[in-house]
Amino acid sequence: MFDTKVEPSPSVPVSPMESRWPDRSCCCSAPPVVKVFVPVSPQRRVDLYLCGHHYRESFAELALLGARCSFRDESLALW
Repeated sequence: MFDTKVEPSPSVPVSPMESRWPDRSCCCSAPPVVKVFVPVSPQRRVDLYLCGHHYRESFAELALLGARCSFRDESLALW
């Protein structure tokens, strides 16, 4: 079972070019609250925009992958 105390890596600074957020999450039609940077190799990453529900549901798996997160509203980073 996953250790729920494991947290994704600290927030990643977002450059001005990356500051636009889509209206919908990658996972559903809800607005995104977190941008997740998932490393797929040392030179590449996959960026996912997740709603709060799917972020909480995926939290442990994201942490195990070494994902980094950037929150739309930093107060949400306390989840």
